[in-house]
Order: sequence, then structure tokens, then C-alpha cells
Amino acid sequence: LALAFVDKDQYLLSAGADQTTRYWHLPDNRETLRLIAQPTHWINAVAVHAGGNRIATAGQDTTVRLWEPATDGRFVEKFPL
Repeated sequence: LALAFVDKDQYLLSAGADQTTRYWHLPDNRETLRLIAQPTHWINAVAVHAGGNRIATAGQDTTVRLWEPATDGRFVEKFPL
């Protein structure tokens, strides 16, 4: 399981064994975005760029993937670890 708070604790990223990363709006407990990040492996880590324009996920498939939350979670790039 991986967690990261975003935007003055208004949002939370959660990720884990179900191979998805979820972006939650905490004040109303609503999921606002879902990423299928590592489709065959657990996600071990999530992070958000300080400006909020990129999400990074890292999984047991030994890759880091970048996503754009502002474009409905568009996949940007994959890097090997």
C-alpha cells in the first residue's frame, strides 16, 4: 500500500495490490481519478510533483510511470528502475 497527500491535504493518492492508483478528494470522500498503473504488479510507491501536474507510480514490475492528472490520468512515460 502506498499513500501520498496532495494540495494541502485536500487530496489523497492511494495505491496497492489491486494494481490501481486512486486520486481522492478528501472533503467529500470522492474518487476523482483512477489510473491503471502497473496492470500485472502491485504498486509500491506514489508521489506527486509539487505543482500537482505529474503523478509518479513505482511497482513490482521495476518501472516508474508518469501520469498527468489534469488530462484524466493520461499516461506520459515509463522508466526502468
